[in-house]
Amino acid sequence: MNHPHSTGLSKPLVFSAGLIIAIALAAATYYWFAVVRVGELGTKNAYSFLQDIEIENRQTDVKSGPIVLDRMSASGYWVLGLVSNDKKFPRTWIILNQTAPDGTVLMLPVGTGAQVSCGYIDNLPRAALSDPQVLQFLEGICTHDVSADKRTRTEQ
Repeated sequence: MNHPHSTGLSKPLVFSAGLIIAIALAAATYYWFAVVRVGELGTKNAYSFLQDIEIENRQTDVKSGPIVLDRMSASGYWVLGLVSNDKKFPRTWIILNQTAPDGTVLMLPVGTGAQVSCGYIDNLPRAALSDPQVLQFLEGICTHDVSADKRTRTEQ
């Protein structure tokens, strides 16, 4: 016998629909945090930040050697500007304290032949080089030519 105000839906059907919606929401949340935020979209803010710095400093005199921009604004990034061999892009900008989720060093532009002395890297604040993959990358490209950098200490 049907109640006059009944929608005809049984409790098990309503429960099943609710369960399906809950599972879909859980899957969407997992996808957002486990896939999107750590994939290409997860590094979008870092690359956008580097692009802004590159554009702002494109005309900076590279004779001054490397530049360390510490704890940039609210981002919390330590950024290193290395002298490059590219006339269009005189510096390569590297985020020192973070890498992409896959371990890629966050830098812009790529492939410019950035140069830095090993002594300069040794004197960077350890707080700036909190990511071991960035340190390994810098040690891989540094030279033992002390005349390559005019500045041997950075401001902390």
